[in-house]
Amino acid sequence: MIFQIPSFRMSPAERSAGLLLSMMLVATSAHAADVQDITVGPKVNNSCPGNADFSYGAKPNEVVNQTIGVAGATGDVEWDFSKAETDCTTSPATPTIATCATGKLTVTIPNMPNQTVSQAQKTTLTGNPTVVDPGGHLTLQVADTSNNCATRKYLFHVVDASATGGWGDPHMTTVDGVHYDFQSAGEFTALKQDKFEVQTRQRPVPTPAHRA
Repeated sequence: MIFQIPSFRMSPAERSAGLLLSMMLVATSAHAADVQDITVGPKVNNSCPGNADFSYGAKPNEVVNQTIGVAGATGDVEWDFSKAETDCTTSPATPTIATCATGKLTVTIPNMPNQTVSQAQKTTLTGNPTVVDPGGHLTLQVADTSNNCATRKYLFHVVDASATGGWGDPHMTTVDGVHYDFQSAGEFTALKQDKFEVQTRQRPVPTPAHRA
């Protein structure tokens, strides 16, 4: 199966909002969270619960200016870098800053260590990458004054948008450059945005037995 995304009459702002996979989190707080935000909750076995992993794929020569907020929090919050992997790095000299994709993407939390800020203040993702880069993983942690907390692991990388599609049985590449295999029969939403949706229908195909 091979598909291409056709052109639609959408504004540049709508198009830049991104086509999101249908597996999106639903916020449980009083207000809806953006898909990239972190929803906090009570600790489980004395550990902060983890939100589903999230991937952000910047495009070459695209100015990046995104935010990551918090949902479900009570009072002020404290942000922290829990773990940096692969091509994401942190430094004690700059405790509020992490860099990914060979320094082309910068994540900045709004507070110094052991300090709290209003939950209205958000973590920012900025940059202006020029070439494709595999990037790396960064895990953020946020806690509120009622001892609720959560972590979320992000993949920040720079991707070639023209590689989006699917083939074979099938092998998929999302708009943010994530590759995965999805061998399941049925009807699925592959891509979704407010005024745009791509659906797929997959069915099993018999494979002749291999001859000795």
